[in-house]
Amino acid sequence: MNKYLSKKEYLEKYDSNVGYALYVQDNIKRDDYVRLNTGEIVKVIGIKENKLNKKAIYYGVYEQDWFDSMAVENFSDKPIDLIEVGDLIKTNEEKTIIHIYDIDTLEAVKEDIEEGHFTIETIVTHEMFESIEYKVEENK
Repeated sequence: MNKYLSKKEYLEKYDSNVGYALYVQDNIKRDDYVRLNTGEIVKVIGIKENKLNKKAIYYGVYEQDWFDSMAVENFSDKPIDLIEVGDLIKTNEEKTIIHIYDIDTLEAVKEDIEEGHFTIETIVTHEMFESIEYKVEENK
């Protein structure tokens, strides 16, 4: 089990975006899960040096779907480590949907997963949800 520093944690400690990108390049590996700055969560399928002396990190279709380490907000070998307040998760337990509305809920869900009470089937990040939501406005 590998728990790495998130970008937020790294910046609080070292205050360097470039430093975090290098930290990602040094530590990320195949099969890690990544939360991108777009809100997407993806699984790393490969890492390859590119011409700019950086590592291209691949997900989805190899050689087509990739991102640079500057786009990484957090990464881990367990998807639960990438969940944030505001996200929605669907579990295998009767297809329950849980809204992570505060830090206490997040900690309780992590504990339940670690104890084997349920597993995560899907995650909708708060960024993804906000990008597709329709805001209903009252008639004035």
